[in-house]
Amino acid sequence: LRVPRSFDKPVDDLVDAVLTALGLTKVQSSLVGSVEKRGISGGQRKRVNIAMELVAQPACLMLDEPTSGLDSSTAHQVIAELRSLANTTNCTSLAVIHQPRWETLQLFDQLVLLAPGGYLVYAGHTNKVLEYFQKFGIKYPPNCNPADELLDLIAKSAKASDNLPEGAPWTPAVPDTTTTGGLEKLWQDHGASPEQEDEMQQQPMKRKTMIWPMATIVLFMRSIVQMQRRLITIALTFFLITLGVVL
Repeated sequence: LRVPRSFDKPVDDLVDAVLTALGLTKVQSSLVGSVEKRGISGGQRKRVNIAMELVAQPACLMLDEPTSGLDSSTAHQVIAELRSLANTTNCTSLAVIHQPRWETLQLFDQLVLLAPGGYLVYAGHTNKVLEYFQKFGIKYPPNCNPADELLDLIAKSAKASDNLPEGAPWTPAVPDTTTTGGLEKLWQDHGASPEQEDEMQQQPMKRKTMIWPMATIVLFMRSIVQMQRRLITIALTFFLITLGVVL
C-alpha cells in the first residue's frame, strides 16, 4: 500500500531483499506469534518490525532503540544493513540507539547527544564528535569505548547539575564540561557549520503511493486472510454473544 508508484521492481523482490538483509530468510514462513502462541524470538520480532517499514520504501524512517535486546554483533549487522538500505533507497533514517559499540555508532552520519531533560550538548557529524570534546580537555582512555565515555560525561554533568546549590545559575559564567548547563552553552557557542546549514536547507521529496481503489481491494483481501486465521476466536465470540442474547 505504501510503496511509491515510482518503484519499478516487483514487490516480492523487494521483500526478499529486505528479508535477506535483516537475516530473516530462515523464518520467513513462520508465524510471528503472540502471548498465547509461541512464534519467533524477540530479536527476530524486532527485526520484523523494522522490515515492515523498510519494504514500504519510506522517505523517513524513525526507529526507537532498534538494537535493544540484541548482542553487539547482531546489533552491528542490523545497523549496517539499515545504513545500506537507507543509502540505496534514499531514505533518511533516525534512531535512538542503546549502548552502541564505537564501530556501530560510526555507521551513523550524524549524531545528536542529549542530556537528561532534553538539553542539546552535541549535534553534528559522528566522525567529529571526539575532536569536538577533545577541545575542552576530554580524554579517552586506551582500549575504551568512546561512546561509553561520552555517555559517562553527560551522566556526570547531569548529576553535578542536580547537586547545584539553590540559587546557583544553570549556565556557568565560564562554560565547562562539569554541568549540563555548561555542556549546553559550549554547544550553543559553537554553532552550526556551513555544511550543516546547507543540509538543513534541503527540500523534502514528494511521493505518490497506491491509488485508493486498488488500496481498498488490497485491504479487503487482507481482512479476509486475517479472519480466516482467527476463525476459532470469531466463532467463540459469536457463540458467547448468541448465548448472552438467549439468556
